[in-house]
Amino acid sequence: ATKEQGVVTFLKSDYGFIRSNKRREEVYFHYSKVDLGDINEDNDYELKAGQEMEFLVVTEDNGRVSAREVKFLNRGSVEFHKFLAEGVMGIIDKCPQPAGGGNSDEISGRIRLLESIMDADKEVKVIDFNSTDSPGGSFSVRDGSQHLWIREGDTLLFDVIKESADESIRVFPTKKEVVAVGKNCDLTSTKQHQSTKLVQADLDAMLITSRSVKLVSCFFA
Repeated sequence: ATKEQGVVTFLKSDYGFIRSNKRREEVYFHYSKVDLGDINEDNDYELKAGQEMEFLVVTEDNGRVSAREVKFLNRGSVEFHKFLAEGVMGIIDKCPQPAGGGNSDEISGRIRLLESIMDADKEVKVIDFNSTDSPGGSFSVRDGSQHLWIREGDTLLFDVIKESADESIRVFPTKKEVVAVGKNCDLTSTKQHQSTKLVQADLDAMLITSRSVKLVSCFFA
């Protein structure tokens, strides 16, 4: 058995599932395996979706992975990733292709970083990314095919994280602001200019090429 931490994602009548920070697949648990003695008036523990837990993972005789000795954790105890860099810019070399409309599986895209970052002693210059990481996500057309709002050559602003589950490196929505000096400026060299601020709005990441400025909110100082 291995000790892991995670967050409850789903509850049924007498069982549920936990997203673990050590594996990709969710872990099944039965209510009888939960230590309910931790619940009292001095904490906000409650068996519900979003509750953070610690547990032992075992493989049953039928091959199913399940949790034992499930215990409550305080909010903020579980970490699913760590940040390698914030406010990173990169250019899309290859757009991901969503599943559907002839694609049975998602095909990853690729972002080339404008400035490389370090992961321990390893230099990272290129990051794979999926359609779910793309600004605005995907949309479908009448034939059922899925398409993205981004194009090859677009520049994105994002954070870079390393997943705890498999140590994969991914792009992640950023809270950083980018500053530009006009509709057709070179955004790679104008971070410090206090003229036009582009903020993230409701997109999963920031499109900041001159072609895509109209897709995001612009606030004038």
